[in-house]
Amino acid sequence: MHHSNDISPHYQKSVDKCTQGWTPIFNRIEDFGSLLGFLRAEPFEKASYFNLRVTKSVEKGHPKGIELLRKLVQATSLRRTKDIIAHELNLPTCHKPICEVRFTDKERQLYDVLKNSFAAILSSEATSTTSSIFQTVLRLRQFCNHGLDLLPQNVRDFIEDSTSGELSSHNLNIIDGVCSNCGQPEQDGTNRVDLPFFLDCGHNVCAGCRDILAAIKDNSQPGCVACQQYMERGPRTSCQPSSKVLGLLQNIKEDHENSENQHLKSVVFCCWTSMLDLVSVALQGEHQNFSRIDGSMSESARREAIDKFRSDGNCNILLASIGSAGTYLDMTVASRIHLLEPQWTPMAEAQALDRVHRIGQKKEVIARRYVVKDSIEEARKATCPISFRCQY
Repeated sequence: MHHSNDISPHYQKSVDKCTQGWTPIFNRIEDFGSLLGFLRAEPFEKASYFNLRVTKSVEKGHPKGIELLRKLVQATSLRRTKDIIAHELNLPTCHKPICEVRFTDKERQLYDVLKNSFAAILSSEATSTTSSIFQTVLRLRQFCNHGLDLLPQNVRDFIEDSTSGELSSHNLNIIDGVCSNCGQPEQDGTNRVDLPFFLDCGHNVCAGCRDILAAIKDNSQPGCVACQQYMERGPRTSCQPSSKVLGLLQNIKEDHENSENQHLKSVVFCCWTSMLDLVSVALQGEHQNFSRIDGSMSESARREAIDKFRSDGNCNILLASIGSAGTYLDMTVASRIHLLEPQWTPMAEAQALDRVHRIGQKKEVIARRYVVKDSIEEARKATCPISFRCQY
């Protein structure tokens, strides 16, 4: 059940219960607790008891809590992964090559300035907090995708004229210390649920406000209350494609030139809608017809975009945000996948790939992962779980 964490009492009147999920549980431990509540698995059906015995214990790294969670999963779950039933599915091969991207000299120079500036700020004990580290990684990841074009204006101004700006956390917009929505001080802990969430514009919101804003927007990427104008801006049509986008365009072109199928279809995944804006500009410059889905679109608009991608022989490219591509989507009409950046959560990346490489796929699939050499993206590979690291 996709919305198992919000099960109404109407469904809980059943005598015998089972629940089936298509999505791996990787966001919150509480999501598993919601399933136990629905199943009435005493005494863990009570959220307070589950949080006391499991959630808090696991978040603190206590071995007993982790072992208890493992036993609960084993006692209540039947798990059939694609690897386990591969012989039944008889799926075509999915190749996962790494596309190494190299910065131009100018991009390398700007990246080093950005990296060294953040390093100098983080070396200060006053600003070396969990949220500032997350912000630093976010900005470096965004630069890898499209240089300065994804960064907030104040960061772009600082980098473009680094000699005239004072090196401070204010210049680089690392830390405000308070939620830009509710104004309350942010928590700085190791609990992933409580960590601040950074919007594309650079402002940060607390975990509570993020959920509220996302619900209002019906969007996995909530809007920013502090700077509505920035969040509502259109794509910057004057910028030039980055090295990563040029690599994407080249691979799409070669795929079509080397394929006997004139209607070879590709899906381009990215976690930032602002990056999809820039990719859209580049595709338009190449006179490519494409469709797009992201979290800002209504369900009907997404369905219309998917239908166009499936049925229109002239529409061979689909741009999709990672957050919008995880629920009930079948993209087996495509056989080429482009992942523009390593994801925070490997399971989110695997889930996106499974929109294409799944039951119903008849063609060989190529899933390309784009990684910038000598950058934060290569460091991200080293921090992946061992089971996913081999894919990079």
